[in-house]
Amino acid sequence: MIVHANYLTLTTMLVVSEAIDNRSGLTELYSKHFTHLFRKGDKS
Repeated sequence: MIVHANYLTLTTMLVVSEAIDNRSGLTELYSKHFTHLFRKGDKS
């Protein structure tokens, strides 16, 4: 219901419990080599 009511139609992450403390590595989201919906990654 929260997702639908707020028009969250692309990638949505719902953090439940202590999941935010259980990270085992760094995200690749901002890496220049990572491709996602809004940016094509640099393969060099």
